[in-house]
Amino acid sequence: MQQSIIKEMSRIVAQPCNLDGEPGINFNETVAKKVQLLRAEYSLSKSEYSDLEQIYLDGWCRVWGVTPNNKSRWDKISYGDVVLFSNGTEGVFSAAKITYKIHNQELANDLWEPHPTYGSFEFLYFLNDFKYYDLPISGSDSYNHYYPTERSKGFFQRFNVWNNEYKSQVLIDKI
Repeated sequence: MQQSIIKEMSRIVAQPCNLDGEPGINFNETVAKKVQLLRAEYSLSKSEYSDLEQIYLDGWCRVWGVTPNNKSRWDKISYGDVVLFSNGTEGVFSAAKITYKIHNQELANDLWEPHPTYGSFEFLYFLNDFKYYDLPISGSDSYNHYYPTERSKGFFQRFNVWNNEYKSQVLIDKI
């Protein structure tokens, strides 16, 4: 199926998402529910659209984006990385694998209102293998063992990419 497109997981991507208010609405509309791929057709190049059609054979996809202030971290993500959606310090509530990423302000602005301070969520990534979890982070000694430094710096409180492959795999094995 999509195994030729999704490589082995090498990183964890921490994606904070407050489920209250607009972020929660955006999450529900483009990750929890799928977006019809046709909606993106005119915002994408023919090549990008064709790539996505090959990944999302049913014509429906999940997509999320980050603002330009997160570009340097977005540049580090790649296909097969695991995204952990977190409500800050409380825990991970869902996870998915990255299948594709593009920079596209037009599509982002069609999907979501730009952030009033940081702008458009134009650095997009597409997802598969979406699942809900109830994975607490705060006060968990087992997770302090896996990422003590990153956790103390608020690893799950901002968009972040964890490059330590061994520890990433150990954490993913817990979900």
